[in-house]
Amino acid sequence: MMCAASLLPTVAFADDSDLDETSTAVEPADVFVRVALVRDELENLRFVMGRPANTQPEPEVSDAVPREVFFQALTLSRKADRLCFEYTREHAPEPAILSGTIQPAAVYAVVDAALERIRRVKQRLDIVYEVKTVTRDPRHTPTHVFRSMVQANRQLNLLLDRQFSPADV
Repeated sequence: MMCAASLLPTVAFADDSDLDETSTAVEPADVFVRVALVRDELENLRFVMGRPANTQPEPEVSDAVPREVFFQALTLSRKADRLCFEYTREHAPEPAILSGTIQPAAVYAVVDAALERIRRVKQRLDIVYEVKTVTRDPRHTPTHVFRSMVQANRQLNLLLDRQFSPADV
């Protein structure tokens, strides 16, 4: 077992002072819902593109901390940006690396930026399938978010023409 220590603005926060009062309202359950939306959007893309589905089981992770979740979100953002570049030749600005305490709102913002890149690819490919929002469950923890984000990253990697290698991470 490995131990891992609707829309908000799509900005990354440079430090705690940039977080406003809305950041305290965002909880891991909200981020989990956003990651589920990303996964559904990726499934739409995967189906239309005829790419294989990720069949790997969720990783066995316990006690994930927000910093670990944030860096999974950065990986998701980078992969989504690469996918977007492959289809649109557009890049988005890289989210800032945070210093200090990571809040769920910061993770949410990075996931939201990745979602925007994925939706840009859907728009470019004229995919109009709508996805349904997952019901928010307040019991979701950073560990649940981490596991779901790993699965999203795995699926996103299968959609890329030039997949991420371990050296890219």
